[in-house]
Amino acid sequence: MSTGSRERLHATTAGKGPRNELRGVEVLEASMAGVVIALILAATVMIALGVIARQVRREDRLYSLPEDAPSVMARGARRLNGFGRRDLVLQVLTSGRRAAA
Repeated sequence: MSTGSRERLHATTAGKGPRNELRGVEVLEASMAGVVIALILAATVMIALGVIARQVRREDRLYSLPEDAPSVMARGARRLNGFGRRDLVLQVLTSGRRAAA
């Protein structure tokens, strides 16, 4: 092999291959972006679950299921849980209110 062909071979493989596309800082930046996106999604899910749990507990305390939702957040929690007023048996729900009083 002559010196010229070695230089051409070295020039084509130095930094041009798929292994050398992301090196050093670029790899760290790409992985940090993935971690940040995952943390944002996880935080959003945890906040939504916390809001739903708080509103469900509030409605249980108030025995307000047979009536309209007491707040916008409670209405959203009902919608996310798939709970509506269509097929409710009102006697069962109001018996808990009478027992608590």
